[in-house]
Amino acid sequence: MATIKLQNGKVILKNGKASCECCVTPFGLLASATSAGGGLGCAMGASVQTFFINPPYSLSKNKQYKLKIVFNSGDSLYHVGSYYQANYTLNPNINITWTTTYSGTSGNPWTISNGGKTIKYSLEDSQNCGGSNSNVQTGTAEAIVINTTSNITMGFSFTGIAELQDSGFENIQFYLEDVWEIAFIASIKLKQILQIYLYAK
Repeated sequence: MATIKLQNGKVILKNGKASCECCVTPFGLLASATSAGGGLGCAMGASVQTFFINPPYSLSKNKQYKLKIVFNSGDSLYHVGSYYQANYTLNPNINITWTTTYSGTSGNPWTISNGGKTIKYSLEDSQNCGGSNSNVQTGTAEAIVINTTSNITMGFSFTGIAELQDSGFENIQFYLEDVWEIAFIASIKLKQILQIYLYAK
């Protein structure tokens, strides 16, 4: 992600567009995980993890950040005790408050502890492996971190147990986004669209 460049409180424009420079931490998709496969039926094993931006992450003072987790089981098969757990650390320490959604489960699959810094999605066992769930299971979790005290160092790690039947299922993604930049860039794009529309008229 990029940082909008300012001069005397005003946006610096280059060729009619906001001028940008690289951030210390390029926020966005931090990591993802999926099933390893192997044709082992209802057996479970460690998920395949990929980090796109390695921790720790620097959160600047007087800014807002969004944590986001997106999960989709991909199909309704081969889930037995599957789960994904994310662990965050913040220095200085603050709590995290999550808003969650879910579908395809009989109850809330999210469990949150440690002041919001540990969050876990647990799948219900699938019908073909002795369970009762025959649905695709999904969920999202979002939290806004408002940093008003000092620069914060955020650590992040996660673990996951997934099916060993087919690869590429039980997909989960972890994001860290700069709320102000997202809103600012969106406003610039909206302004450009309006300018195009008015010019066309």
